[in-house]
Amino acid sequence: MQQDINLSWEKIRTLMNTQQSVTLILPTDQQKVIHLRITTKAESQQMQMYAALGIKSDVLGKRKT
Repeated sequence: MQQDINLSWEKIRTLMNTQQSVTLILPTDQQKVIHLRITTKAESQQMQMYAALGIKSDVLGKRKT
């Protein structure tokens, strides 16, 4: 299935670069540290790109270590 997306690679890189991965570092009462890795919410144009590629917009999902 072909999508109607006509953007230069430079525009695609700029568009996709605005979605970020964030790591939250949280100390616990038990003197341990929890790291939460999440991806910011994709914007509408990014959602179109992900849909065209057939991948989830939340690429990393949520990870806890």
